[in-house]
Amino acid sequence: MKKLILLFLASLIITGNVSNISSDVVRQLYNNFKTSQQFETETHVQSVIQVLAQSLSDSDSDNTLEAPAFIEANHAPTGGGALPETILGIKKDGWNRSLGYCVYDHGTTNSSTGRIDGQTTPDPGGISFAVVSSGANRTFDSTCADLALGSAVGDDRADFMPLGVSDAAFILASGGGTPTTSGSGTDTGSDEGDGGTTVPGGGVTLPGSSTYSVAGAALFDGSTGYLSWVPSTAGSRKVFTISAWVRKGQGTQQVIANANNAGLTSYLFVRFQDTGVIRIKELSGGTTEMYLQTNALYRDNAWYHVVFEVDTTQTTASERQKLYVNGERVTSFSTEDAYSLNFQSQWNNTETHNIGRYTSGIKYLNGYVAEFQNGFGTVTDFGEFTSSTGAWDPITYSADFGSNGFHLDFADSTDLGKDVSGNANHWSVHGGVTPVGNSPTDSAATFNPLDIGNTSAVFSNGNRTVDSTTSGQGITPATLAINDIDQVHFEFEVDASTSNIQLLFMDPSDNGTRNGVSLQSAGNIANYVNGSLGSTYGSWSVGDRFTFEVDTSAKTFTIDQNGTEIVSETYTTTAQLFPAIRDGSGSNRGVVTANFSENEFVDTPDTGFKALTTANLSLPTSKLSDHFVQGTYKGNGTSQTILFGDGVDWGDDDSLIIVKNLTAARSWKIVDSLRGNGETLDFSGTTEEKYKSNSITNLTGTGFDLSTENNTNAANENFVYYALKAGSSSSRVTGTTNHGKAYTVSANPEFGFSTVTYKGSGSAGHEVPHGLSQDVGMSIVKSRIAGGWYIYHHELGATKFISFDEYYAFTSSGPWNNTEPSETIFTLGKGSSTNSNNVDFIAYVFAKDSPYIKTYEMIANGTSNNVFVPLQGASVWNLHKNSLIKDWWSLYDRARNPSNPVTGWLAPNDPSAGGYLSSDKGKDFHHNGIKEHNTSTNGTYIGLAIVDPHQIGRGQ
Repeated sequence: MKKLILLFLASLIITGNVSNISSDVVRQLYNNFKTSQQFETETHVQSVIQVLAQSLSDSDSDNTLEAPAFIEANHAPTGGGALPETILGIKKDGWNRSLGYCVYDHGTTNSSTGRIDGQTTPDPGGISFAVVSSGANRTFDSTCADLALGSAVGDDRADFMPLGVSDAAFILASGGGTPTTSGSGTDTGSDEGDGGTTVPGGGVTLPGSSTYSVAGAALFDGSTGYLSWVPSTAGSRKVFTISAWVRKGQGTQQVIANANNAGLTSYLFVRFQDTGVIRIKELSGGTTEMYLQTNALYRDNAWYHVVFEVDTTQTTASERQKLYVNGERVTSFSTEDAYSLNFQSQWNNTETHNIGRYTSGIKYLNGYVAEFQNGFGTVTDFGEFTSSTGAWDPITYSADFGSNGFHLDFADSTDLGKDVSGNANHWSVHGGVTPVGNSPTDSAATFNPLDIGNTSAVFSNGNRTVDSTTSGQGITPATLAINDIDQVHFEFEVDASTSNIQLLFMDPSDNGTRNGVSLQSAGNIANYVNGSLGSTYGSWSVGDRFTFEVDTSAKTFTIDQNGTEIVSETYTTTAQLFPAIRDGSGSNRGVVTANFSENEFVDTPDTGFKALTTANLSLPTSKLSDHFVQGTYKGNGTSQTILFGDGVDWGDDDSLIIVKNLTAARSWKIVDSLRGNGETLDFSGTTEEKYKSNSITNLTGTGFDLSTENNTNAANENFVYYALKAGSSSSRVTGTTNHGKAYTVSANPEFGFSTVTYKGSGSAGHEVPHGLSQDVGMSIVKSRIAGGWYIYHHELGATKFISFDEYYAFTSSGPWNNTEPSETIFTLGKGSSTNSNNVDFIAYVFAKDSPYIKTYEMIANGTSNNVFVPLQGASVWNLHKNSLIKDWWSLYDRARNPSNPVTGWLAPNDPSAGGYLSSDKGKDFHHNGIKEHNTSTNGTYIGLAIVDPHQIGRGQ
């Protein structure tokens, strides 16, 4: 059949009738693709061939059509090159490698630049050109001489254009020669995809790219535990991808992966340094070949997805090695030395490979590893940003593994080194490596090494075990609060103790919230209930297990000792509560292991009680960008539209936009939907509201429009913006207050934010609705005529106020009438600051504790190991101020600092440009709170944070 087709096509050369050949003149001979990479390759090649076919011309006037010439390239089949730049389409295969191109010059004039010498008398079976993929091994096994015969070699995949055809008719061949026809084009194999893509004409359902639950992980003990493997034959050493999910504990120079020769003169390692940077280094013969060290610091006690892509055949040096963390490419390095062209790494060589250590006896990993894979995929083959949450999640890997590829899923507790890729590249397990249920898709709580309650505490066992030490004293809480689970179960096991160790759940900042047991020095037990210590009873000893079950809805709890109930009580606090241990005296010592995940439990939970893991948290259904967006832009001095991006569209919902110039000392600009487009206010001043027709001219739902004003759009100057969504414009609530004054509320209770306009009454006790239906944490009020900003914060209380344009927290009965706001209203005094008669005011009101907004007090200690603020979400925006002394407000954000540390604070009370960087060590925004690092931060602070609850468990 093939011969008949080629004879027919060849006859067209003589007649020149090539313009009306339809794409079904030649049937595609190979349909049965088994991977998405092969399908992508077919799709890309078909589109390129169609473009090439329409580009045929008799360039040398010998009555034979030629395709466009190839261009020189490093990644190309022998004798050929790459596709010319003028050819449109995706010129890469499914493995993200450039397609190769062989073009032949047939006819009486059969020699030209960029083409291979062809036949002077064209053979009916001749090939005009071939487009070829290097396949899963990323190496061209086929030469252009092979392809001229219509045959691909190895795992190359080639499409051929017979002589004279100017349409998309082609013959497809894979390694091993020309395949046979599949007849009807249906799938004759047994592979079935799940939610995948159907190959056109082939009927093959490919595996879908979808998130899934990670079965488990391996816990490395930091001193003896590691995995090892020596490949029997060398695999791809120029092109490979290492992918691993890692949650690290305490330790220095913790190695994720390593491959080295016996003399350690040649090696590759990927590891965390004790400072928190990621360092990746390849040594060859004692000389540094490649070296990356990040500026970002990865100090979170949560899961990081680390992907290292290598392709040393790339012509651009920076593309030969790529590092991704949680789906984002890292581009900022303190050291960045690229691989040399076509360098062959130690990885995939026939040398020792390690997971969890560098080499014998040093640099062990104390932490968890899940989903360790070695293959040829790109970062998006291993994970994706889930559309409903915005979080980076693991997905089923469907790219090729290659001969030395492997997939360690750690699901088989009896064989943690088992390779489930199908390659049987199994690893040997050594020392302290144990199976755990703690995984990237269900991250369990551990003790929190970032909290400084006990600065001498030592953490081990993946931060599940804490040793308070005899020199330490204070509280060591867990990483997750229990409040977002209706009924929660957790256990404490006493591994060693001298006395006076308290096993609790509590607000770490308030000893009055302690609930649990105190193990007394005399060997007996006393209960803590609502912060009060009861009488002693019973006895305890090392090895005892204390099991807590807390019903957070009913506010009741029970405690069992070795399976026997000893406590059944009720608690009263509404604060965020964390499992914790407390060492009550510096001379005592307690070593306690916590069991927070289900596979760690010794006792079976009562019906309805769940583990303290992220999968059990009650999280909101919307993602953060449904409520809050931030970003930076460059002004152009004329007009432009700033788009929120990422598909964000708030429609006609009301919003608040805040803009600050980062280049010049210019005023803050604030516009909101209730006051209207162009009606601007300034945080750093006390002036009245001003209409600026050339400022922020329109709030669009997908962004905002700018005109010529320098404060918001000066040419070539940099700006940052913050956008907060209030309620729908169609659901605004208007009415009159208890004093008969008009108000309008636009509220977004899920987010925890509302904007309110109202007229003052001049009389005390003026009650204004805020629309949040929950406790108020902070409100910011300003008259729309001249006057300052007046701020309520729940930690200061209603007898005090603070402002942007003053330094101190003042005691005054004026602004809030000494009355705490309720879940529905805030109350005003008779003073002119917030309630002048018939004066218009604007109020921005923030919830005390919504899923996205947290208000708090922190007591900083001014040391390098400063305070940790637990927030039950990853902070993306933070505003705080020392409330007791003369000090400025400080605003930190992810817009200007996409990674830790977050530095360069802005001051809402000051128009200065750029942010204050001098000696600013900043802070880390972690998955569950904020770690302060500034030694100048000392004293009592009030704060407001916007957090992403869907990032809990994801390292920041």
